[in-house]
Amino acid sequence: MTAASIKCAIPETSLQALIVSDCSKAVSRLEKSLVENDISVVIAKTVEDAANRISDNRIAYIFIDTELPEQPCEETIQFLRERTEDRQIPIIAISSTSNEENLSRSIVSGCDDIIIDPYSKVSVAARLSSLDQIKELKALYRDSINEQLVARRILVNAIDERSLHLKEIGLLRKAKDIFSGDLFLTSRHPDGSLNILIADFTGHGLSAAIGALPVADIFSIMTQKGFDLTSILESINTRLYTLLPTSMFMACAVLNISNDLKRIKVWNGGMPDIFIRDKKRGVIKHRIASTFIPLGITERNINQRDMKVYDLEEGDLIVLYTDGLTEALNNDEEMFGQERLQACLEMNTDAGSVYMSLIDTFNDFCGSTNPSDDITLACIACTPDIMPGYSPRQMRNADFSFSENESWRMYIEMGGVIADRINPVPLIVEEINRTTGCDKDTERLSEIMAVLYKNAVGNRNNSSTYIKIGVKDVNYNGSDAVLVRMEDGGKEISAGELDSSPQKRKEWALGAGYPEDSFLYEINSRPGMNSSGNRFKAIICTRLQRVI
Repeated sequence: MTAASIKCAIPETSLQALIVSDCSKAVSRLEKSLVENDISVVIAKTVEDAANRISDNRIAYIFIDTELPEQPCEETIQFLRERTEDRQIPIIAISSTSNEENLSRSIVSGCDDIIIDPYSKVSVAARLSSLDQIKELKALYRDSINEQLVARRILVNAIDERSLHLKEIGLLRKAKDIFSGDLFLTSRHPDGSLNILIADFTGHGLSAAIGALPVADIFSIMTQKGFDLTSILESINTRLYTLLPTSMFMACAVLNISNDLKRIKVWNGGMPDIFIRDKKRGVIKHRIASTFIPLGITERNINQRDMKVYDLEEGDLIVLYTDGLTEALNNDEEMFGQERLQACLEMNTDAGSVYMSLIDTFNDFCGSTNPSDDITLACIACTPDIMPGYSPRQMRNADFSFSENESWRMYIEMGGVIADRINPVPLIVEEINRTTGCDKDTERLSEIMAVLYKNAVGNRNNSSTYIKIGVKDVNYNGSDAVLVRMEDGGKEISAGELDSSPQKRKEWALGAGYPEDSFLYEINSRPGMNSSGNRFKAIICTRLQRVI
């Protein structure tokens, strides 16, 4: 049986090999070896003819004669590679000589293998089998990349939905891999203040990004419900401690910018220094270093959650970044460094141009060097636009009175171990804002109620006793106020344990440093001789801002 008859006997659906050569002798030898391996052959004597034939989806291999007279072999390889890139068809150069220079040019131009005459059926079959395996690996890799790109888009969209997008925040993000281990979040507190989180998970890529979504959920939901930063950090830490392996953790910094732009609370656990740039002088007025351990390392450590408070002025600039920025390398393997970052911040007199100047300086420094780590840079301009709805004049001229039909009261009772596990104060404050249709000074309200609740929990004899909370809207000396009553079922505190002065009682129950217009006015004033437990009443004056 001749090679031609064997070729005709092969079904049209079998694999095909395209041989690009005008040498009938070379074609005949290779064709025989391929047909013996159940591969049919298509012959093209010119490059143009080959370009027309590769559109056939049955073409599985392309063999190119290195001695084509029409044009150099490497040009032919590049030409056909460009037209088959999406199909990943292996290209094999066939040569009758072992000229190393020619073979090297063929490899560099993009061919997958080289066969040197003479060759046998077995050697051809072995090479094609190896190329098939490589093709499968490339297909798997390509599918994996596509799946990761889809997953990244879903993850990015999910996180973006949980974060505010403010034009006053300049944000640069570069990932080393498809996924980034850096995280940047913003969320609005019910009192109008702005919470910000920047984080850097151990490592980079998918393994580092896996914790981003649960952190974003906890941060956004708890912020919107009115929880303070300490509670948010504790919840994130607990979640990461159970979610991440022991070798992973999350360095992060969280900030709370007050709604009047006069104060900022900061917690820095394992992140680079935070810069606050003074608008008037153009210098760094606060440089906040890390003083706490990252999250997810220890199960619980209350002493690691204390906030630092700094003065802020309208127009100041807050600069946050991950270590990928300062450790970025240029072509000479020099680091960008914190000194270069600080110099760039202070050499710009116009705060509005600082962000773009930083970006230009960083890009010029790195040049074409790819990042060796995930990079995040955030420049937050503290302008009134970052606090929509806040107006100092509106706050001064607010209406501090309610009509009778707008008054409200709220009552909740908790018992058992649930009182130790759940802090109802943020939920109560959120419900107050929702019920009244107003934004109160919830920071003050939350802090004082939290102290009262902590006292009530501490006074209980055991976890089986109750805690009752009553909240009522009142008018105090012409100002809007909240009357809070907290009652616990623990051992009654005798009058002898407390100083009779109202100031001492206030400091005992509410803590020192609270405004004079909020005070404790009644302790254990209960009818009956044999009553047990403790009852505290406090009036908390709150600024009021109508929600339009």
